[in-house]
Amino acid sequence: MSAGKQLGPVDPDSDRGSLADGTELVLNIVSGVILVAMMALTFVDVFMRYLFSASIFGAFEITQILLITMIFAGLPLITRREEHVTMDLLDRWYGKVLARLAALFVNVICAAALGGAAWLLWRKAQQAAIDGDVTATLNLPVSPIIYVLLGLTAVGALIHVAKALTAATGREGQ
Repeated sequence: MSAGKQLGPVDPDSDRGSLADGTELVLNIVSGVILVAMMALTFVDVFMRYLFSASIFGAFEITQILLITMIFAGLPLITRREEHVTMDLLDRWYGKVLARLAALFVNVICAAALGGAAWLLWRKAQQAAIDGDVTATLNLPVSPIIYVLLGLTAVGALIHVAKALTAATGREGQ
C-alpha cells in the first residue's frame, strides 16, 4: 500500500496554479483551526464537568458539526495530493499507457461519485432549508452546514475532473 506523493512546502517558482495553492492553504488553515477548536471545546467541557459538575451546553453538537466539517475540508486536500489509500499490487506490470488509462478511469469514477454526492447534498440542503430543519440542542439551521459540505464535496469532484483531464492528455503538471 502506498499513501501517494509526498509534497513539501509550496514552491513559489513552480508552475502550480496560485488559485489551487491558495485553496489548499485556506483548507489547511480551516482544518487546523477546527481541530484546535474541537480540542479546546473538549478540554473546557471536561474541565467544567469535573470541576463544576456542569458541561458546556451543546458541546457535543458543536463537536459533531466541527468534525464533519473537518472531514469534508480534508477531502479536497487528500484528493489534490493523491494521498488516498491505494493498492499497488499491479503497478509493476503497468506500462505508461495503461497507468494513464487507470488514472483516467479512477479519476472519472471518483469525480462521478463525488458529483453524485454533491447533487444529493444539494437536494438535502434545499429540503432542509424548506423544512426549516434545525439542530436538536442549539436550534442552529442545518441547511448552511449542508451547503458547506456540498461546496467541499464539489471542490473534490472538480479536482478529480482536473486529474482525469491531466491523465487523458498525458500532461504531468497539476
